Amino acid sequence: MTIANPSAVQVEGAQDVTILIASFNRSEQIVPLINYYLDFGFHVNVAYDSDKPILLDHQRLSLHQLKESYSSRCEFLSRNIHSNFGILVTDDDLFVADQIIRMKSLLEGSDSISIFGQVVGSWFNNGSYQVSPTYLPFESYANLEKDVSKRVLNQFTCSGITPISMYRLTYSVTLSKMLQLFGKLEFVSTPYIYEVSAEIFMNYAGTSFRSSGLYWIRNWEIDSISNSKWNRSLSFLEWFNHAGYVKERFEWLETIKIFCPNLDIAGLESVFEANWIEQLSSRDESKQLRTKCIRFTKRVQDFIKHRFTGYYSIQNLDKKVSWEYEPDSIAFLLKTLYTNQIRN
Repeated sequence: MTIANPSAVQVEGAQDVTILIASFNRSEQIVPLINYYLDFGFHVNVAYDSDKPILLDHQRLSLHQLKESYSSRCEFLSRNIHSNFGILVTDDDLFVADQIIRMKSLLEGSDSISIFGQVVGSWFNNGSYQVSPTYLPFESYANLEKDVSKRVLNQFTCSGITPISMYRLTYSVTLSKMLQLFGKLEFVSTPYIYEVSAEIFMNYAGTSFRSSGLYWIRNWEIDSISNSKWNRSLSFLEWFNHAGYVKERFEWLETIKIFCPNLDIAGLESVFEANWIEQLSSRDESKQLRTKCIRFTKRVQDFIKHRFTGYYSIQNLDKKVSWEYEPDSIAFLLKTLYTNQIRN
């Protein structure tokens, strides 16, 4: 059993936030992340499905080895939030600790119930870390609509389906309710049901906005988990519009009604059906585009890749991108993220 660093300097406000992690089969890789959050002073609560135990001990750390589904682990976490604020985080990404504390202060000074910040994707390439801004449609995001149904529909009609709501900082009572909802969704065949349900519930629960700082570094170095029980090849829109899942779709909407009374369900259904039609159309267009791109020279392809994916070495960040952290600080955060994970 390893004792987490007892001499780390705690940051004021951190003990009012609980970090929740529903982990799967990453009991070794997750240790540096847990220590990182503990060092700042957060409460950390982990429900994990793994054959190997997580060998850590700390007064602010709760570890629960549960050989159960993601839904069950989330439901368990809903009953174990030890502070006024909480945030669900992934077990393979890094959520920037001091930015979480800053967002808590911003949230306390607002009428909203949730907040998030800037997101980047990251990976390790040829001896250096690379980062790429992502979720760019959220650069100036705020959903302050007072009408509940309009606020929920705005989230899908303005930005499409993203996992932003699932990993927002919010009040514990709201986060607990969202996790209870997740606990009812084990019967659904697509894992993306959690992201979509979070978008619905969090926007139903209240208004939200985005802060300017970097808060989420996504891990694009490690492949996402996909197995027979977690089929990432089945998208939400494909599931929602497939005749083979009509019963699941009905039961899911009935569950949403319980957690979101008086929500315009018919409006949601129309949006998801329209998005599916649009997605099918865009697939045909992308096939035509890929066929044309085959004729491009490698030099032109490299230019397109650099220009439109916008990846930047941390030693040479593009000045047009607003960063709250110096490149060296981002490097330190990425080293924390990729400890035990970098491919040699």
